[in-house]
Amino acid sequence: MLYDICFDISALIIYSTLIILFLSHKIVNSRQNTLFMLFLVGLISTALLSIASSYLLGNTDANPNLTLTILYFYKVSLAAIPLGYFFFVESFSFKENEPFPKKALWANAIFIVQVICLAICFATGNSQYQINEAGQVFETNPFIAINKVEKTAMDVVAIRSNAIFYSTYIFSFMIFILAGIRIRLSHSRIPVKSIITIFSFFVLITLTQILQIYVNDLIFYPDHHFELFSISFAISCIIIYSIIQKPDSFLNEHTGCLNQTAFRITGSRLFKKKKAACVGILIEDFYFLCSTFTFDTIYKILKQVPKAIYAYIRNQEIFKNKSSIKLYHVKQEQFCLVFEITNESTEELYDKISRFTEGLNKALQKRRWDQTDITLYFRLITFMPDDIVTSDNTMDTLDTVENDSITRANFKSPIIEAKDIDNSKKKDFIFTTEIIRENLQNDKFEVYYQPIYSCKKRRICAAEALVRMKDKNGKFMNPEIFIPISEKNGTISSIGERVFEKVCQMIRHYKPENYGIEKINVNLSVVQCMSEDLNRQLVDIADRYNIPHTMFNFEITETAYSNYFDTLKNNVEGFVNQGIELSLDDYGSGLANLNYILQLPFSKIKIDKEIVWMACKKEKAMVALKSTTKMIKDMNLNILAEGVETEEQMQCLIDMGYDYLQGYFFSKPVPAEEFMALVKSEKEKHPELYKDLEPVDEDEITEENNDDEIEELDYLEEL
Repeated sequence: MLYDICFDISALIIYSTLIILFLSHKIVNSRQNTLFMLFLVGLISTALLSIASSYLLGNTDANPNLTLTILYFYKVSLAAIPLGYFFFVESFSFKENEPFPKKALWANAIFIVQVICLAICFATGNSQYQINEAGQVFETNPFIAINKVEKTAMDVVAIRSNAIFYSTYIFSFMIFILAGIRIRLSHSRIPVKSIITIFSFFVLITLTQILQIYVNDLIFYPDHHFELFSISFAISCIIIYSIIQKPDSFLNEHTGCLNQTAFRITGSRLFKKKKAACVGILIEDFYFLCSTFTFDTIYKILKQVPKAIYAYIRNQEIFKNKSSIKLYHVKQEQFCLVFEITNESTEELYDKISRFTEGLNKALQKRRWDQTDITLYFRLITFMPDDIVTSDNTMDTLDTVENDSITRANFKSPIIEAKDIDNSKKKDFIFTTEIIRENLQNDKFEVYYQPIYSCKKRRICAAEALVRMKDKNGKFMNPEIFIPISEKNGTISSIGERVFEKVCQMIRHYKPENYGIEKINVNLSVVQCMSEDLNRQLVDIADRYNIPHTMFNFEITETAYSNYFDTLKNNVEGFVNQGIELSLDDYGSGLANLNYILQLPFSKIKIDKEIVWMACKKEKAMVALKSTTKMIKDMNLNILAEGVETEEQMQCLIDMGYDYLQGYFFSKPVPAEEFMALVKSEKEKHPELYKDLEPVDEDEITEENNDDEIEELDYLEEL
């Protein structure tokens, strides 16, 4: 019989190509990558043994004992492949730095099954082959022998030995089943594409086993024998490499540096062992650059930053082993250099890091970028081994320096030591995040309403909805503290939706339009404006409560415009088409305000309270306020002043031509019940100001509210 090795050679070429491709990229020494590489090496060994055994079986002059030895190791390597596959699958089920749960039931089961499988394989690895009287090795076929009417002694041996050997395939199949169960149990951690890919591997190998055992002689020439396992494994590995094992998944798409995922994996491993130091590199005023220059220009500059860092690393002589220095691009404006250390003392390492950082700072600060006059300013934060707990801890410290103006102001030098940074704000961030999540889970966010006064109608005509949150002691937290934190931890969208829903519930319950309330102003955060589904989400909530869209005025800050103009514009146009008005909030507190007014369809401009207060104290500020007011009025836009606290301020602003006023002079923010009590009281005191409204039947409103509550209960039951 001829043993054809064309499939084995093809598989060997595929394995070698995959390894070359894999190693040619910047790869991270992660558990998944390591297991994939070991898996490929094991498959190469199996393919080589298959080629050797096929050659020896087809060569009549070959030493039979050598042939049996090669066949033995080949069959053992085949039996070991399912175990490698299983542990490769396991790498998806746990976070990178989680240990395998050694005491878990599934772990014990897989270990016992594989030990039995390998033991049987070791004991019966050569049972499939026999040496005939001529001293030649030949393969016995138990399935032909079973069907013989008259069985020879050789047939009996074939039936018994092969029955034992082929039982290893059953155990291997059990390994695949356990791997499939493991995928099912941990599917929430594994992407859908990865699950499909892993199962396709399972299906392909299973079909190959059936094909190899039962129908090999039926498909190919009777005098030929093909080993299909190698090519089957090779095809599966191509699929895995293309969909799962993408080396580019650890690279930043713009700069080609190792990314945040790679930093978390490799950094945490080194930091935990206290075997690494780190230098964080921040680009100062990055978001201002993004709002000033085009994205193409920013990306060109970002590509040049790692080139400049690498150039300095190549030229410096402080760290001789330059390959031990790795650069990570952890965020758009944040880079991290990780120094893998060996035997340096703390004093020696500190001296090296200090000199290295000073030289890097000089190299970066004096450079021109993108062949323009753009000058970048950097902050460098040095972390000694004892300063680092985890990769996340390091990135939190960088965020503290970047986002906290007080921290930056405390350090005049561009080089900062991590041990000198106050991480108390990080603890406050964690504490506040916990409170936010608890309030969301238990629906404890409250909405307060601050009246808005119409100068033309001389009465309260609207209100601004303001979110309020209590801490664990029942005290209200400052929104200027928890709102920015909620924007960073990703809960702001949920808070915004819940606040808007509570506003809709208030309008539906109290019918404030019957008491002269024409608009409820709702603030939209920067993060909300980033969402392309914002328009649909808010309109759906309003429609669910049957609230006319004209009852709402959405207030948008200038920051939202600066960074996400395209998405914001689409949302704004959608709101306007739905009949919702828009206000530019806190006008005068940022940059390039005029552009906002000219490019977006605002109907109302809110002057920041700081400008109003300053105008009452300084003559120059008053001149600026009057000029701003005249410009906005000439554009036929309504104008509202915040922070009105005295009657003199109110009269001064009315004389300037303001349309609306808001501040503590009229009322502080109050709960919905107090707000409605206030507007009802004003209507009773000054009925002459409400002649344009139809009479209100309180009994009819109560009856409508009861009907609304029944409808809402029905809706909740449907949900």
